[in-house]
Amino acid sequence: MEGPVTVTSDIHSDPEALEFIISKGVEAGSSLLLIAGDLVPTGPAFASALSGAPFPYVCVRGNCDSVWTFRDLFLAPPPQFTVREIFGRNAAMTHGHLFDGYPVPLSRGDIMIMGHTHVPVLKVDENGVINLNPGSLSRPRGPEGPTYAMIYPDRIELLSVGGRCIKCLNLGNCPVIA
Repeated sequence: MEGPVTVTSDIHSDPEALEFIISKGVEAGSSLLLIAGDLVPTGPAFASALSGAPFPYVCVRGNCDSVWTFRDLFLAPPPQFTVREIFGRNAAMTHGHLFDGYPVPLSRGDIMIMGHTHVPVLKVDENGVINLNPGSLSRPRGPEGPTYAMIYPDRIELLSVGGRCIKCLNLGNCPVIA
């Protein structure tokens, strides 16, 4: 993985939010877009925007996502959760509405990405697992307004749509335990 990873959630059929997050990924030179559920794609513009992005995307299904909506747009229906390696760390991603706790075992320095609440969160739990909720671009519920996140090899940033860094976590302080 060369470039940073762009992270979003809870777009809820908003084509401008999808265009915005793809443009932020392009601007940052992202190598991957992660969507933590509730994309709720509607119409061919969504499929076109996703397939036209210069980097791959990985999406999980949220409580508002229908398998049939994805199939109608000739998009593969996303799973409930997925695990990827990001910069040498396990990163598990789910929407957050089905699991009480983590859907897979995670270790110190691993990343758990969830959406659902529309409230941005970036913290390290008592076991050293990094919890990331990018918030929502289209229906924010926190005082920060619309937000998204970027994962770099050395840090994770929660960002406002204006580019203000709301919170930054230095990954040097969160070593990976092999």
